[in-house]
Amino acid sequence: MKFKESHRQDILNVFADLGMAKEHYSFQKRNGRIIISCGRTSTFSFFQTSDFDIDMLTKARIDTSHFEVKLNQDAVLIVSDWEGVLSQLNTWIKSIIPKD
Repeated sequence: MKFKESHRQDILNVFADLGMAKEHYSFQKRNGRIIISCGRTSTFSFFQTSDFDIDMLTKARIDTSHFEVKLNQDAVLIVSDWEGVLSQLNTWIKSIIPKD
C-alpha cells in the first residue's frame, strides 16, 4: 500500500489536535502496512485492501475496498472508509495518552 500524502496529513492533524508532539510517535511501512508507533509497546497499523465483484446482470466490474486496522496486537478491525480509520486512530491515541 502506498502511504498517500493526504492520509499522512490527516494523521498528523489528528496528533496535533490531541496535542501530541512529533517526537512522541513515528511512522513505518512494513509488508504494505502503515505502522504508527508511540513509545516501544503501543502500535496502530492499517492496510487498505482492494477487490472487485462482477454484477451478474450487466457483467460490469464493481470495485470495492476496505481498511484493516490493528490496535497493538489485538484482532484486525474491518473499517469501510478512511474516516473510520481516523476515528479508530483518535480512540487509540486517547487510550495511550497518560491521564492527569
